[in-house]
Amino acid sequence: PFIYHNAWNLSRQQLDLFSNKPDYYKNISAGSLCACSALPFIEGTVELDGDTYCEGALIDTVNFESLLQDHPDLEEIWISRIVDAKQVRKPKNLHDALGNLCQLFAATVGEDDVRLFKYHVRTKKNWTGTIVMAGT
Repeated sequence: PFIYHNAWNLSRQQLDLFSNKPDYYKNISAGSLCACSALPFIEGTVELDGDTYCEGALIDTVNFESLLQDHPDLEEIWISRIVDAKQVRKPKNLHDALGNLCQLFAATVGEDDVRLFKYHVRTKKNWTGTIVMAGT
């Protein structure tokens, strides 16, 4: 399967894509996986090849913009959302409240972006493949 994720390159002010197939994007690595989940105030930024990265979802939640354009032969797309608004609990302190802020933002914006993606690929691009929501 083709697997990819994004991370925001703070050094170059751009969204970088990483995949398990190096012909398309940069290589997925342990560092890129840490970078794609490095939320400010929660986790530190990650340095890769001289550039500093943080969570790409802060800029583009699910980054589906060019998925079908770059890969027109896809038959199936699996979406694995790592944050769900139902995971957020009542905060016990200010630290928890800050964590909730990040989680609620990521969860709700991500959910909306997935809905928009489904709408656009079906109505605008006439894509007839399967979308699988992993973990839901």
